[in-house]
Amino acid sequence: NIMVAHISLSAGDGELELHEVHVDTQVVCGTSVVTVDMVFYNQHNKKLEGSLDFPIPENAVVCGYAYDFNGKMLPASVVEKEKARVTFEAEVRQGNSVSLVEHVKGNSFKVRVYPLLPHTPKKVSITFMSDLAVADKAQCFSLPFNTASPLKKFSAVGSVNSDTDVKISSSFKDDLKVTSDDGLYEFKLNKQDITLSPDSLQITIPVTSDTDTKVYA
Repeated sequence: NIMVAHISLSAGDGELELHEVHVDTQVVCGTSVVTVDMVFYNQHNKKLEGSLDFPIPENAVVCGYAYDFNGKMLPASVVEKEKARVTFEAEVRQGNSVSLVEHVKGNSFKVRVYPLLPHTPKKVSITFMSDLAVADKAQCFSLPFNTASPLKKFSAVGSVNSDTDVKISSSFKDDLKVTSDDGLYEFKLNKQDITLSPDSLQITIPVTSDTDTKVYA
């Protein structure tokens, strides 16, 4: 089962604007690797610390995180929890750019980012792995989150290599481009001024005893 997450980044003055989301998906042998790039915007007139709540599917594991630092995406390093928290607080007090990912409980993660400069975008990227859901003799992938407010831009890309007929669908069907050639299904989706839900992107891969299915982003 896929848990539908509401992604949001909040600060002391309330929720910040989520402007863009880009999703890259890779699935191999029933396991999906999903990278979600998000661009938030500090619409306030002062520097803030932001807190991103990002629940992931129940059986998923976070395997990557990066954030924008002076135009470059910096990957995170694994550090003991208390040491990471102390380091983060020290860097904030010194006014340095820093970010921290913490496992809260269950499948919930909290990302802290500092600083969020006034009237400036900030990009963060989270990668997680999970097994595809199987229902009615098919492997299924759906966008695992929704958004409460309209995005300025949403994009998704991917491809499916399968000997069986693959169904790739979207509630924005007029904007979804799908091509197929000798078992290779490629798709891309670009949309502006929308809110997201699980049916914004769905992939259904029929499963048979001799099916060898792979999906590449």
